[in-house]
Parts: sequence; C-alpha cells; structure tokens
Amino acid sequence: HKDIGVVGSHVKFMIKNKLLKNPINDAEIRLALMGGCVITHPSSMIRKSVLIENNIRYEEVFSPAEDYALWCRLIPFTKFHNLDEVLFHYRDHAENTSHKQEDKMWQKTLEIWSLFRAKEDILYNTFLLKTTQKIDIRLFGLIPIISITKYKNRMKIYFMGILLLKFRTRLVYQER
Repeated sequence: HKDIGVVGSHVKFMIKNKLLKNPINDAEIRLALMGGCVITHPSSMIRKSVLIENNIRYEEVFSPAEDYALWCRLIPFTKFHNLDEVLFHYRDHAENTSHKQEDKMWQKTLEIWSLFRAKEDILYNTFLLKTTQKIDIRLFGLIPIISITKYKNRMKIYFMGILLLKFRTRLVYQER
C-alpha cells in the first residue's frame, strides 16, 4: 500500500493486562489525532520517502511529545493505518518517560493542538461534532462543582454533579 506512509498497531499493557485499541483506518486515525496520539510510536513504521519529500522530521521543541507532533505534521502528506493486532507490549511503571515527564508532555500536547488544530480546521470541527467533550470544575480537585458535557449539538451543564442547569438540543445559526 504505497499510499500509506505511517503504520502502527494496538498496545497491550503488561502489568494491568489492559488492551489499547487504536483506530484502524486512515479517516478514523486522522480524526482521532485531533484529540491525542493514536499511533503507538514504538510499534510504528514510517515511509522514509514521505519524510524526505516533505522535509519533515522530529522536532525537539515538542519533546517529549515529538512523535505526536510528527503524526500531526504528516496529516496533509500521507495516509495512516493501524494494524488490527498487538505488536507492542508496554511495561507501564513510574519510571517511564510518560510518567516522569507527564506535566511537560501535557504542555507540549497543548502546544501541538494549538498549532495543528488551526491548520486542520475542517478535520478538527468534524472531531468536535463526533466526540463527547467533558469539562469538570472541581473544588479542591475532588468535589465536582460544575460539569459540562457536550456531544454533537447537545450540551448539559450540571451543578454539584446532580442538578441540571442547562440542556441544549439544537444549535442556532444566525447570519450576520
């Protein structure tokens, strides 16, 4: 499949015995990349010609999330595919980079979103329409004060996790 430039797979977390199933086809992967990294880097293969022809490489400025930035940068230039099998067994523990640099990784992810969601605005808007977004505002990080859940054109706002404040069933378009 010469049109596919990046291939990944599913992941098995060894200690927790948990399976992470990444989206498989190109359209699902592109959409999911607007929300996070869905190509497992250690199980991935990248077609070198795609990188060379488009002058794309890992960018240290996004470390430790440089792999996610790379996948987002490749969206306009190639197709993606995840094999429907586990090719990577992950031993998750406190000394992993993803744990030791969790705050920095989150900050870099926010920077990646800021950069690539703007470039891929149609893809990002489709992502927003197809996914559920949930925001919780918590007192002392524990008690839910306000919870907002949005799915497609529906929004629910709860106070203290139980009292429904607002429920919107349709979006209104107003031409200016």
